[in-house]
Amino acid sequence: MATVFKSIRRYFDDGESFVVPNYQRGYKWAVRRDGRPSAVEKLVDDLLEHREDSEYFLQGVTVSEQGHSVVIIDGQQRTTTLYLLMWYLNPSSIQPIKLVYDIREESKVFIAELKNKSFEEGITAHESSLPESDGCKEDQDIFYFKEALSQINQKLKGVSEEEKDALLTFILDSVFVIYIKIDKEQAVKTFTMMNGSKASMKDEELIKSDMLRRISLPDFEERSVSTSIEDNIAALRDIIASDWETNSLRSRYAREWDKWLQWWNKDDVREYFNIPKNKVLGLLLDTYCKRHSTEKKLSFDSFRRMLESPKGMKQSYATKQVFKEIRDLQKSFEDVFNNSVTYNYLKLSLIASNNDDRDVIIAFFFNNLKNENRLKRYTLGRLVEMSHSNAADYSLGKVTEDDQKSIKRVYDLLASRIVFTFQDSESKSLAFLHLLYLNVDQCMKSLPGVKFDFSIWYDKSLEHIYPKSKFYTREGGVITRGDGDPIQESDITADMKERDVFFPAFYVVNEGGQLREVGKEDSEEFSKKIASGQITVLHPSEHCIGNLVLLYKNENSGFGAKPFSEKKARYFDLAPFKSRQLLHSIYSFAQNTWEYPQIKGKMIEFLNDYRKRYDVR
Repeated sequence: MATVFKSIRRYFDDGESFVVPNYQRGYKWAVRRDGRPSAVEKLVDDLLEHREDSEYFLQGVTVSEQGHSVVIIDGQQRTTTLYLLMWYLNPSSIQPIKLVYDIREESKVFIAELKNKSFEEGITAHESSLPESDGCKEDQDIFYFKEALSQINQKLKGVSEEEKDALLTFILDSVFVIYIKIDKEQAVKTFTMMNGSKASMKDEELIKSDMLRRISLPDFEERSVSTSIEDNIAALRDIIASDWETNSLRSRYAREWDKWLQWWNKDDVREYFNIPKNKVLGLLLDTYCKRHSTEKKLSFDSFRRMLESPKGMKQSYATKQVFKEIRDLQKSFEDVFNNSVTYNYLKLSLIASNNDDRDVIIAFFFNNLKNENRLKRYTLGRLVEMSHSNAADYSLGKVTEDDQKSIKRVYDLLASRIVFTFQDSESKSLAFLHLLYLNVDQCMKSLPGVKFDFSIWYDKSLEHIYPKSKFYTREGGVITRGDGDPIQESDITADMKERDVFFPAFYVVNEGGQLREVGKEDSEEFSKKIASGQITVLHPSEHCIGNLVLLYKNENSGFGAKPFSEKKARYFDLAPFKSRQLLHSIYSFAQNTWEYPQIKGKMIEFLNDYRKRYDVR
């Protein structure tokens, strides 16, 4: 290891190219945390404060000199920021400097093309690479390159050209770094050790660096010294070939890792799997850790212990095996996400379980990717509150007594007179869930291959097609409308009186697992059939399942107490209107009228669909 002091001018003059290797993390110095200035802003402030000093020292940079290239092990954030600052002060100052970003191709291109761009072009170039949401910012170099340039501009926009030239001269000749040179073989290991204590570096980034280091360890056997020139040349060729192959493999692995990173930071992927912003690799490493470690919680230390090679196995080979297992796991995540059937059923299962069993649910789908019937039956089991193990058995056609009780209990709640209440209730939650299923099911039948838009679940509401305000109840002398508002006797309209508080009850018989309406008879035999359960009494009301549809919450408010004709016109005429993608909801609004017969018919249809789904006899 050699250490010297170098001015910034000498630092950039002494290497033909400066390489940020692929095991490094991205550029982060423009990040502002908790409202505090970024590292870029602090550096510019310090340089302005000390520009009259004869010398100013930055922290050290650790490098590995490989031929005419300087590989930056520690100090890429400082080096990149100085490069951007020098370009801002005078674009010609960076013309001789070749800064190569091996982390991502887009980053390399941006840095290289910056030499030929004006300030405005530098800010707006590569606009397509900007992340679409805050969730991606921490993983996109180009976003923070631009942010750094913007912050530099804010600090220096009032500085004259003469002052800029003086500041550039100060930076080149009076600012020094401690230049620490290490051997090539120690490069990745040193990077991992130096960055292991940095709180700002995520476990996923440390894991990537350590895996690439271990993959780089030599696999060839120790060789005895030969007196034959030919033997030694052959051995040297083997070592060179192995070294070239290792470097190529490490680069390929780094690129593959970054593809996973980009996939997990897509907005639709993060939303689907409900990924918090701080999880840059989503569920990938957590899931792998839970499968292969007794510690069950992802950390750099726990993963490093998993990477330790078994006795007799070369370290690089053991690491390659782990990488292959992670690759296979990533493919499973992508397969389940990319197939519309597995995508729809998995999301329904996760929603129905409130993500409580997320890991075992996902594992079940991975293991049954090609068995759509099992996945559907498993999902149906979760929709009636079966546990994971019961739903897994149910997917094989096994129906226990507990399963039958769950199916019957949910059915009774959904068949009740009041499914919707003004307070959250179990029946209301189940109505949301099963109406969601019907919309997903209709989408899968009508639009094969289409992924359902589950954003409805996070912006959902139940709409009373026949207005709540058209009903009223009396309790202890207090009169209340169906929407919960108290009213006076004089407020009760003729239309409300005609309803006689609620729509009349009706009667159904079960024939072959399906309900059929029958007329009421004033006979002893009819009464006995009701008592024995052969004939069932159903009570439609404004709050029954037959009068409810699923809509987006922000589109529901405009319906209010309007007549059905106006609601129908609003539903089909408004543009844009996301609720029109709900195919099951469309069916209700497509009716010519919506009165008692339609509500009653919809209630029977819903319950018959449920009975058929769960084979209720």
